[in-house]
Amino acid sequence: DCYSTLISWIRSARSSDHSVLLGGDLNADLEIFLKQLTTAHPGSSPLNPLFKFLHEQNFDDLCELDSSSLSPSPTFRSSSSGSLSRLDYIWISPFFPIPHLWSSVLDLTDVISTDHFLIIVHFDFLELKDHHAPSYMKQRQRCRTSYDFHSASPVQKESFASTISTTLPNASLFPRITPLNQLWHQFKSSLLSASRSCFPRVNISLTRPKDIPHELQPYTRLNNSLSHFMMSLRRKANISQLQLAWSRFFVDFKPNFLRLFSDQSCLLNNLPDPLNFTETEKVLVCRTYFGV
Repeated sequence: DCYSTLISWIRSARSSDHSVLLGGDLNADLEIFLKQLTTAHPGSSPLNPLFKFLHEQNFDDLCELDSSSLSPSPTFRSSSSGSLSRLDYIWISPFFPIPHLWSSVLDLTDVISTDHFLIIVHFDFLELKDHHAPSYMKQRQRCRTSYDFHSASPVQKESFASTISTTLPNASLFPRITPLNQLWHQFKSSLLSASRSCFPRVNISLTRPKDIPHELQPYTRLNNSLSHFMMSLRRKANISQLQLAWSRFFVDFKPNFLRLFSDQSCLLNNLPDPLNFTETEKVLVCRTYFGV
């Protein structure tokens, strides 16, 4: 049947380590299922197999909570009796990659010929950093945009405050219980929109070399050199290759470092000198520094 097919599809997706979003008219009331779970004698009615599966797999029910009853809002009005119930759902699997912000239910039955309500789920897609296009990620690595409040003129600051007052919804018009994520999202959107229209835009380069204090330069040089060396070891498979790689690196690195920072030889004291290795020390060094 339909439930078995859905469960089979979800199992297949989860077994391949895919996240799942399930939404639609499931034609069943979750509240009845939950009451069956909490009742000592659930009766002769069998548990809904899909709800049972979603419950066992720790799926999240992205419902809207009614501000007065603190219960999930209904999504269906019977055309015959006018009674309200909840038959429509949106579920997400555990560790869903996009954070859920809030959900809302809209009754559009006077606009659309339907007895079901509209469910709207808001996600924070800005968290999907790993899924951005490479060109976008490359741009983000090169620079970032800032809106400079400090250099703004008094007129620009007044315009900013006026724009915020216009775009930010009146708090007294919100329902008694409004999700904090929704309030923060609206506040953040108003701030960003007003900043874009009122404040000077500044592009800050992230690739321009930064001045490093003189006292930190030897530490930075040592850290960068060792980091590059460790990255070069990915294809080294045995102790002999590692020991040879370290010998070549250290023979070149040590004199160059001391030429630049002659008074910082103490920083090299904890690094193994390949010229003084015994056979036992070679093995110990490779195990200690390279995990071999």
